[in-house]
Amino acid sequence: MLVNDYRDGFSSVDGKPEPGMRKAIEYAVAQGHRRLGFVTGDLRYRNAVDRLAVFRALIGEFELQSVIVEGNFSRTSGYRCAGQLLSARDRAPTMVMASNDREAVGVLDYCREHGLHVPGDVSVIGYDNLDPAADVTPPLSTVDNQVMKTGQEAARLLCEALDGAVKQPVTRWLDTGFVVRQSTGACRAR
Repeated sequence: MLVNDYRDGFSSVDGKPEPGMRKAIEYAVAQGHRRLGFVTGDLRYRNAVDRLAVFRALIGEFELQSVIVEGNFSRTSGYRCAGQLLSARDRAPTMVMASNDREAVGVLDYCREHGLHVPGDVSVIGYDNLDPAADVTPPLSTVDNQVMKTGQEAARLLCEALDGAVKQPVTRWLDTGFVVRQSTGACRAR
């Protein structure tokens, strides 16, 4: 049984990145953002690859500019990648989306240490909506991955398998959403 991951031949429960990421990109566009940065997760994992693919598809669909840098799901990589994205201020993205909340907190750390106001100078979006996302400064806008609901659904699927109701591997997908908090706002002209 896999949770927040999926593979052929295994039962799994995971969140679909597209619905929540679409809402996040639609929000970014509505706020006037046209150049977005993206911090990937560890590309050895399917979730990271899926989130990157959805980001690329949405950037193309909305005809936006993007800069993509490779992270690894850690706060440290978020900080490092923020430096790569935001050091050239005239060409820097006005919004940065990270593949998880830990990376996004690293982006916030970088901004704070380098005098960039969030969301005035750059907006930041995370992914997962883990509890700390609401507690950082500023509170993090994030794709809501419904981690608790995923765990509950996985427990239900495991019980069904143990009872014999599920005999073949199945993958159950949950929709993601988007939570707007204070780390995002209107794009400031540069």
